[in-house]
Amino acid sequence: MIRYVGDNGSAKSIKYFKQLMESGKIEMFDYGPADNVKVYGQPKPPLYDPSFIEVPVTLVRGKNDKL
Repeated sequence: MIRYVGDNGSAKSIKYFKQLMESGKIEMFDYGPADNVKVYGQPKPPLYDPSFIEVPVTLVRGKNDKL
């Protein structure tokens, strides 16, 4: 993935987590429409294709888990 100069990895992770929570979709990082076109060739970030996941994954969530 393209990383812009000045991006703080931790801040970007927090922005990405917020994006996932708000959209309810598992999509790539949203740079905004103009930069998404540069990075992905489209104004919205594409969804991840779960068929490409090749390792076991366990998702665990508590009933009152805010994060």
